[in-house]
Amino acid sequence: MWRRWRTNHWRIVTERPKGRKIRRFTVFFWENFMSGDETAVIAAETIFGQSADGERFPIEIEIRAPFKWGAACPTEWACQIKVTPWRAKAFVHGDGSLQPLTLALRSIESDLATFVQDGGKLMLESGEDFPLSTVLPKGWS
Repeated sequence: MWRRWRTNHWRIVTERPKGRKIRRFTVFFWENFMSGDETAVIAAETIFGQSADGERFPIEIEIRAPFKWGAACPTEWACQIKVTPWRAKAFVHGDGSLQPLTLALRSIESDLATFVQDGGKLMLESGEDFPLSTVLPKGWS
């Protein structure tokens, strides 16, 4: 059972078996370490997809601000991406704060490109085509 001990500290308390001491483990979590959900959304876009069978549906894209991932590697950062309906929540890791952002853009572009290769079509709400080159400029691949 997890119990809040101090700010950003959590303590797990196990039940006490007969004749044994209670074991307590204190774990320190950096701010935003557990999920990344608390970081700010730095980019969000809603476009529409049309599948090969003609069904039209919204595609929600979201990138959250990078944050330090953990203590094992002090230069490891991550940012959370969401591409609904394909990825509910995914983390992209990199060295430093810039690399996860560029990898996040490539990951999103890859998801959209796969959809187009499978016969899908990307469009704006108005019905105009949404070119993949708007996600990653030419020369970034």
